[in-house]
Amino acid sequence: MQRRSKGKSDPLDAYAAADAVISGRATAIAKAGDGTVEAIRVLHLARAIKARTATVNELIALLVTAPHWSPPARGCAPPVTRPPPNTPSRPRCAPWPAASRP
Repeated sequence: MQRRSKGKSDPLDAYAAADAVISGRATAIAKAGDGTVEAIRVLHLARAIKARTATVNELIALLVTAPHWSPPARGCAPPVTRPPPNTPSRPRCAPWPAASRP
């Protein structure tokens, strides 16, 4: 069974691959995983992990060494006034003007 005659679909491709392996027509050899490309991929992964670790360590150091923040003393800030009840949290915008057509 050739793929050309049946069209392309994943189930047909899987069946054709299994049929080729069983019949002995498949002669492909799996990649060894120890070539130059694999080594470069592992190097990139190691660098990414190292950068992530450095970022996390820097954030933790910032949190640990940051000065303690406290709100200003009561006498310095003006008192907070509450809006009257049933006041919308956002002011309502005026509607857009009607578009004038020439």
